Amino acid sequence: HSPRQLLLQTRTALAQIGVSPGKLRENVLLRLDPGALASWPPPSGSVLHIGNEVSLRVTFNCEPCGFGAKYAGVPLASLGTTATGQRGGLVTVLRGGVINPGARACLELGCFEPLDGRVGPRMRALINMTPAGKVCTYQQLVRWSGSPPGYLRAIPSLLKKMIRLGEPAHRVVDSKCKMVEKYVPGQVTVLRE
Repeated sequence: HSPRQLLLQTRTALAQIGVSPGKLRENVLLRLDPGALASWPPPSGSVLHIGNEVSLRVTFNCEPCGFGAKYAGVPLASLGTTATGQRGGLVTVLRGGVINPGARACLELGCFEPLDGRVGPRMRALINMTPAGKVCTYQQLVRWSGSPPGYLRAIPSLLKKMIRLGEPAHRVVDSKCKMVEKYVPGQVTVLRE
C-alpha cells in the first residue's frame, strides 16, 4: 500500500466553515446522517468502507494550515483545530475502486493500531509504512502527514532519530529526489541491497 493520503470531508463541516465542495481540495466528500456527526472525525485506526469496493484506513485529522485556508478562501481560524477535524480526516487506500454518488459508507472501528496525532511520530509511522525498495521525498512526507510545509525543516532531525532507533530512514530522499547521506550514512548501499 502507498502511504499517500486522501482528504476525507463531510458536507456538514464544509457548511460550518462556509465553503462549497471542492474548495478544501477534498478527495472524498461524505454526507453523514445527523446521528453520525457525533463520531466525526472517525478515530485513527478505523476503516471506512464505501460502496461494495472501496476500503479506506483512517490515519489522522488533517492539520489546518495556511494553504488549506488559501484554497478555501477563508481565514485560517475558520478551519478550527486538528482536534476538531474541520479541515477533514486523512485516509489511505486499502482497497480501491469506484465510488458512486450516494454510495453507503460504513465505519469499522479498531482495525489498525491508531497513528499518533503528533507530527514527528506520525511521519515516522508513514516512513515505516513505505514499502521496502521504495522511497518518498521530503515534500511527499509532509503532504502525506497532513502537515504544513514548515515541517520540511524538521525531517533531517527526524531521520537522525530514526537511525538511532533502527528504523528505515533510508527510505526518504530530499525534495529533488537526491540521497540524503549527510543525515542517513550509507543510504545508497542500503537501498541497493
